[in-house]
Amino acid sequence: MGRKFLLYLLLALVPLLTGCMFFESIETRLYKENFDVYESGSFPPGWGKIYSGRGWEYCEVDNSRAFSPPNSLKMEGVNGWSQVIGRQIPNPPDPTKVYDYSDGLSAEEYERTVSWLKEHPEIWVRAKVMTAEAKYDNKGIASLRFYKVLPRWGATYGGVYFRYSSERGYVISVGGKEVPYEPYKWYEVLVYTNLTSRKATVWVDGKLLAKDFSIPAEDYPEVFTLVSDHATTKVWYDDVEFGYGKPSIWYEVLDTK
Repeated sequence: MGRKFLLYLLLALVPLLTGCMFFESIETRLYKENFDVYESGSFPPGWGKIYSGRGWEYCEVDNSRAFSPPNSLKMEGVNGWSQVIGRQIPNPPDPTKVYDYSDGLSAEEYERTVSWLKEHPEIWVRAKVMTAEAKYDNKGIASLRFYKVLPRWGATYGGVYFRYSSERGYVISVGGKEVPYEPYKWYEVLVYTNLTSRKATVWVDGKLLAKDFSIPAEDYPEVFTLVSDHATTKVWYDDVEFGYGKPSIWYEVLDTK
């Protein structure tokens, strides 16, 4: 109790300690989306279309299931063709527009993203995720990750994966670690990526899953993505957040091996 009290006290003093490099890395949220202001059946603005999966008409705001009612985002990939959408880091030039990211960002926009990431190399993305049951064995179902579209089929800079196999069942996995999960149940996943150390860390429902696993990809990500993968089933996302700096939960696991 004493340790947690001290942690929260230190976090509360952040505005007074901005001259200290330790506190400059505390999380700052730049974006939060719960899809509640959009009509059911619409595609959310500010996002870009990368891979179409079952078809773009199956990527839509949905009012049948939500972690924070009334809406979530429903997606549906198919065997052999994922459905993937992305939002530009740190933000798109026009958040009211729907983008085509099938070939990634323009050279000008990618340069803007890279310039920002060099100043803010610690980034994180958090979301609530729920999946239906997989229709295929040994297939990915969903993922949340930092991503660069080209060269085909892209590069990942930290992420977390929902998978199914008849041998292991339903698991959330990354970095050689996994935990079981259940379809039709919401899970909060958090991905933290450090582009200086080229390491990433993932939490599931506030519990550390994998810490400091390596990112082999070179260059820089351009978007964070929501994915419905090859298991040919529905995936829902809600309460999507993006920001920079170490997430506050990091300081609760500094001594975790």
